[in-house]
Amino acid sequence: MRKRHIPQRGFTLLEMTMVVAIFTVVMGGLLTLSLGMNRTASVQRAKATATEEARRALETLVARVHAASATSVNTGSLPGDVLRFRAATDVDGNGTAVNATGNLELGTEITV
Repeated sequence: MRKRHIPQRGFTLLEMTMVVAIFTVVMGGLLTLSLGMNRTASVQRAKATATEEARRALETLVARVHAASATSVNTGSLPGDVLRFRAATDVDGNGTAVNATGNLELGTEITV
């Protein structure tokens, strides 16, 4: 009696090794890409936070300079590295920044 050769289905060890190797390279590339994108996102978040904080600081500074007495700003040394001014403040506690004699009450000197 003659044995019939039945073809076997499946993959050889060499084929499986190649598939695993290719899969490993592709997944390594995707992981590297993902980590790079995560670092970039972190940097962008930090930049956005810094920009927002700087914007808020400038808004506060602009409001305080607007409230400053024009004669108290060190305009003679501007443009320069230091801005000094005195803002109108209720020093005597009467509810306004003007004293009883009608003069503007200035707070302590602010240096930026």
